[in-house]
Amino acid sequence: MKELLKLEDVGSKVLVEYYREKEKHVPVLIQIEDDVYERNSIVIKGKPIGVVIAIAPGVIGWSLCNNDDVFSKEKAIDLALSRAFLAENMNHEVRNKFYAKIPRSLDKLFAKMDERSQLYFNDDTD
Repeated sequence: MKELLKLEDVGSKVLVEYYREKEKHVPVLIQIEDDVYERNSIVIKGKPIGVVIAIAPGVIGWSLCNNDDVFSKEKAIDLALSRAFLAENMNHEVRNKFYAKIPRSLDKLFAKMDERSQLYFNDDTD
């Protein structure tokens, strides 16, 4: 069995963002005094179901858990890093075709990561 890639394998610069299920708002009653209650809600953060990673400006990898599977952070990072390393060695045209395979549910997160990577990796203040 091959050893899984880890964030440490990239070096010091890598951007990671998890794609999550929708958060849930659960109504609760909070007791303020003996007979006084206040309605409120708590937010339950959605479980991660995917990850998008950038290793260089515009060099992005992704992983999205299948509905039938249980999300594994280690496997997701391995797959996303593998895809990012593949993309890193592609010319612009081939990379765009590769990125066309990204699941639609990750479109917004992918665009956000692309923008972040352009800013983060092109910052000369390091």
